[in-house]
Amino acid sequence: MKTAAFKILPRLTRVVVMVCLAVLLVFSQILPAAAVKSYPSNPQEGETVLSDIVRKTEGVADSNPRSEQQMKRDAEGGLNAVQGKADMDKMVTPESAKANSVEGEIREGLRNFLK
Repeated sequence: MKTAAFKILPRLTRVVVMVCLAVLLVFSQILPAAAVKSYPSNPQEGETVLSDIVRKTEGVADSNPRSEQQMKRDAEGGLNAVQGKADMDKMVTPESAKANSVEGEIREGLRNFLK
């Protein structure tokens, strides 16, 4: 009787491992699609027009080279020396995004799992 159990055990182990791998494969395909929902967007809005950035960039490209002091002054508190603070309110930043980080999701999942 013991020999029959030992013959079944490797097959059963293989089946369990294959089922676990199949579940892992399915979840790895589903989770990226679920992450899209974390960034709400409205298709009717279209893409964000950053007209101030375009205007400033074209102005800098058409003008003579600027001095180092002028570049530092333009870059203060902004994104870079060309754009400055133009259209910063329209841009998505980590602070303004309503998405959860992967690290936070993993921590929350582990907390729920270990409870």
